[in-house]
Amino acid sequence: MNFFHSFKRMVALVTVFFMPELVDMIGSPILFDSSFVREIFWKAVESREKDGKKRGDYIDSIISLKNGEQDPLYRFEGDNLFYQSGTFFSGFESSSTVSAFTLMELAKNKAYQDRARADIKRAIDKYGWTLEAFNDMKYLDQCIAEGVRLHPPVSTIDRYTHRDYKIPNTDVVIEKGTPIYISLYGLHGDHDHFDQPEVYDPERFTDDRVVSEAYVPFGLGPRKCVGMRVGQLHVKVVISMILSEYEVYQKQAEVAKLDTRSTFTAAADGIHMKFMKLEK
Repeated sequence: MNFFHSFKRMVALVTVFFMPELVDMIGSPILFDSSFVREIFWKAVESREKDGKKRGDYIDSIISLKNGEQDPLYRFEGDNLFYQSGTFFSGFESSSTVSAFTLMELAKNKAYQDRARADIKRAIDKYGWTLEAFNDMKYLDQCIAEGVRLHPPVSTIDRYTHRDYKIPNTDVVIEKGTPIYISLYGLHGDHDHFDQPEVYDPERFTDDRVVSEAYVPFGLGPRKCVGMRVGQLHVKVVISMILSEYEVYQKQAEVAKLDTRSTFTAAADGIHMKFMKLEK
């Protein structure tokens, strides 16, 4: 929790985003205390290498990187190897965020929830709990996409210009070295791009609808989120397993107040839902 929600973490992120020169001056260990994660990481790697067993999981992938052919410019060893864990932890945190907020919206909208559950049941009856089934849950995809639009787990995309860039059809030139910050809440909630943007509506993402180019929850281009597909799969697995067993509802629909200290989108006071076991 401290790694994602502490005051120190908030200060660190502000420094990295807006005053990156300070990181080199004061040193990253002052801003980021990774000792707990580092200890877990190396214990897991050393234990797996010692027993030699394969599980086909993340640690096996890390060991393959460590023992595989190395690029002399960036060797997967020491801190370079450890830093790969950042993607792993961040990926699960953001996927958990999407799962929670999408379930919150489905709890408020029983018709959408029932339709999503029917979509899940149809796919599972046809394929079982397999990748083919998850790929076939098209309506659940729409529900998740709309959840991400309303509640993007990462609220801001940042870029850094490597050369002067003139915005087409304008006189505006973004000079080389200019940092760019794009608010996803701003884009996704803009009436110019989405009709009734404050309303949760999975129908925005049906195959016959054109989705606005302002919908960029994972970024765009070669710097887009590297974990997008596995993150989406993680969310589908979590939500489908819950909805296949439970009806989710809120006695009184609430608007989640966001935690301003959190690295990712998070509800300051939690998300309050009730789970009722479905009758077989």
